[in-house]
Amino acid sequence: MSIEETDGYESVIKNSKAVNVNLIIIDNDSKNIDPVKLIREIRNDTGSKNKKIILLYSDSVNRNEIFEAGCDSIMSKDEFKRVINNVLVF
Repeated sequence: MSIEETDGYESVIKNSKAVNVNLIIIDNDSKNIDPVKLIREIRNDTGSKNKKIILLYSDSVNRNEIFEAGCDSIMSKDEFKRVINNVLVF
């Protein structure tokens, strides 16, 4: 297993299509990416429909909009820090 960090909309879309990618973690605080648009784009790709997508946030987030876009899980960054070991085991 490896972890890669990608910044920028186009590079995230490109990397999300890789066969060996099983989990995509999106930082809602990133100013470079619209998370709803990104999640929809990932879900529109046939090969990415079953990949797990987690959105992390610091302040607040429109949960309904994020889930409707196709996100599997929404967690605060503090919550993610507590469960990271369990999340990365697959």
